[in-house]
Amino acid sequence: MTRAVDEAWSRLGGIDMLVNNAGIGMRRVNPRFMTDPRGFWEVPVEGFRAVVEAN
Repeated sequence: MTRAVDEAWSRLGGIDMLVNNAGIGMRRVNPRFMTDPRGFWEVPVEGFRAVVEAN
């Protein structure tokens, strides 16, 4: 991490914004989400809870 920050600083003159992005999507709950999307009310409670808690 230190090396990445040093590299960004030397090449770009600093870091203006840093985003920590982690999450899981609805395909974890419904593997066919891209072709057969379902509403959140139609998926198992445990799966939807996992998405909300991770995101």
